Amino acid sequence: MTKRLIPFIVLLFASNLIFSQTLKIGHINSSKVLELMPEVKTAKTQLEAVQKEYEAQLDVLITEYRTKLEDYQAKSATMTAILKKDKETEIVQLENRIKAFQEDAAEDMQTKEMELMKPILEKLQNVITEVAKENKYDYILDTAGGTVLYSKDGDDITALVKKKLGIQ
Repeated sequence: MTKRLIPFIVLLFASNLIFSQTLKIGHINSSKVLELMPEVKTAKTQLEAVQKEYEAQLDVLITEYRTKLEDYQAKSATMTAILKKDKETEIVQLENRIKAFQEDAAEDMQTKEMELMKPILEKLQNVITEVAKENKYDYILDTAGGTVLYSKDGDDITALVKKKLGIQ
């Protein structure tokens, strides 16, 4: 009988050890921290400058397009068929250049944003990791993406991360 009880007692003891160990869970709203980081403000300023350059170039292309279109509309009644076809081709090519420019500019803006934000996000991640290790957290959850629907006994480490980053 005692031989049968020994495995049961060992199993009971092992399960108590497993379940008695609690996890320390913290959470942070990374979006709020990012908003306060001066590096993000600098990146936004740089992106806005690039965007203004693209908008200025686009305005030049649109002005050229409108001028050619108005000229074509005003003179199309008196143009020969060959000249008319040439002007229409020129206008269509300009439309295509405008569309291509808009697509390229949007793609470049997205690439530039990722390029500027990558080191900032890495810095934030590194600080979160440091705070988690220093305070012995097992998990840190980010509430910015709405990934946490319920949190009981979790600690908000936002203040600790902001302090370590030197921001208010």
